[in-house]
Amino acid sequence: MARPVSHQKILQDLLSLVQEHLFESQSGMDAETDLFEAGMESMGIMQLIMQIEERFGIVVSDGDVTRQNFRSVAALAAMVERLSTSGE
Repeated sequence: MARPVSHQKILQDLLSLVQEHLFESQSGMDAETDLFEAGMESMGIMQLIMQIEERFGIVVSDGDVTRQNFRSVAALAAMVERLSTSGE
Protein backbone atom coordinates (compact mmCIF):
# COMPACT_ATOMS: atom_id res chain seq x y z
CA MET A 1 0.00 0.00 0.00
CA ALA A 2 1.35 3.40 -0.99
CA ARG A 3 2.10 5.91 1.73
CA PRO A 4 -0.09 9.02 1.61
CA VAL A 5 1.66 12.05 0.16
CA SER A 6 1.14 15.43 1.80
CA HIS A 7 -0.63 18.24 -0.01
CA GLN A 8 2.52 20.39 0.19
CA LYS A 9 4.67 17.62 -1.33
CA ILE A 10 2.19 17.18 -4.20
CA LEU A 11 2.22 20.95 -4.82
CA GLN A 12 6.01 21.08 -4.81
CA ASP A 13 6.33 18.07 -7.12
CA LEU A 14 3.79 19.46 -9.59
CA LEU A 15 5.27 22.96 -9.57
CA SER A 16 8.70 21.50 -10.23
CA LEU A 17 7.33 19.28 -13.00
CA VAL A 18 5.54 22.18 -14.69
CA GLN A 19 8.52 24.52 -14.44
CA GLU A 20 11.10 21.98 -15.62
CA HIS A 21 9.18 20.19 -18.35
CA LEU A 22 6.65 22.68 -19.70
CA PHE A 23 7.89 26.18 -19.08
CA GLU A 24 11.64 25.70 -18.73
CA SER A 25 11.92 27.17 -15.23
CA GLN A 26 9.82 30.23 -15.96
CA SER A 27 10.51 32.59 -13.08
CA GLY A 28 7.68 34.01 -11.05
CA MET A 29 5.50 30.93 -11.44
CA ASP A 30 3.70 29.71 -8.34
CA ALA A 31 0.86 27.33 -7.47
CA GLU A 32 -1.80 29.87 -8.48
CA THR A 33 -0.31 30.93 -11.83
CA ASP A 34 -2.82 30.45 -14.65
CA LEU A 35 -1.12 27.83 -16.80
CA PHE A 36 -3.16 28.70 -19.88
CA GLU A 37 -2.20 32.38 -19.62
CA ALA A 38 1.41 31.23 -19.18
CA GLY A 39 1.18 29.48 -22.55
CA MET A 40 0.20 25.87 -21.91
CA GLU A 41 -1.28 24.21 -24.99
CA SER A 42 -2.78 20.79 -25.77
CA MET A 43 0.62 19.11 -26.27
CA GLY A 44 1.71 20.40 -22.87
CA ILE A 45 -1.45 19.01 -21.30
CA MET A 46 -0.75 15.59 -22.81
CA GLN A 47 2.84 15.65 -21.53
CA LEU A 48 1.61 16.74 -18.12
CA ILE A 49 -0.94 13.92 -17.97
CA MET A 50 1.74 11.34 -18.75
CA GLN A 51 4.09 12.80 -16.13
CA ILE A 52 1.35 12.96 -13.48
CA GLU A 53 0.23 9.38 -14.12
CA GLU A 54 3.80 8.11 -13.90
CA ARG A 55 4.87 10.17 -10.90
CA PHE A 56 1.75 9.68 -8.77
CA GLY A 57 0.60 6.25 -9.97
CA ILE A 58 -2.88 7.41 -10.92
CA VAL A 59 -4.99 7.39 -14.08
CA VAL A 60 -6.24 10.71 -15.39
CA SER A 61 -9.43 9.92 -17.32
CA ASP A 62 -10.73 11.94 -20.24
CA GLY A 63 -13.40 13.34 -17.90
CA ASP A 64 -10.68 14.72 -15.60
CA VAL A 65 -9.07 16.70 -18.41
CA THR A 66 -10.92 19.95 -17.91
CA ARG A 67 -9.80 23.56 -17.99
CA GLN A 68 -10.71 23.83 -14.31
CA ASN A 69 -8.46 20.88 -13.31
CA PHE A 70 -5.52 22.13 -15.39
CA ARG A 71 -5.78 25.88 -14.83
CA SER A 72 -3.05 26.01 -12.13
CA VAL A 73 -0.69 23.83 -10.14
CA ALA A 74 -3.04 24.20 -7.16
CA ALA A 75 -5.93 22.85 -9.26
CA LEU A 76 -3.75 19.99 -10.49
CA ALA A 77 -2.78 19.14 -6.90
CA ALA A 78 -6.45 18.99 -5.89
CA MET A 79 -7.17 16.66 -8.81
CA VAL A 80 -4.18 14.42 -7.97
CA GLU A 81 -5.28 14.21 -4.34
CA ARG A 82 -8.83 13.35 -5.35
CA LEU A 83 -7.72 10.68 -7.81
CA SER A 84 -5.21 9.25 -5.33
CA THR A 85 -7.83 8.78 -2.64
CA SER A 86 -10.58 7.56 -4.97
CA GLY A 87 -8.45 4.59 -6.02
CA GLU A 88 -8.15 3.14 -2.50
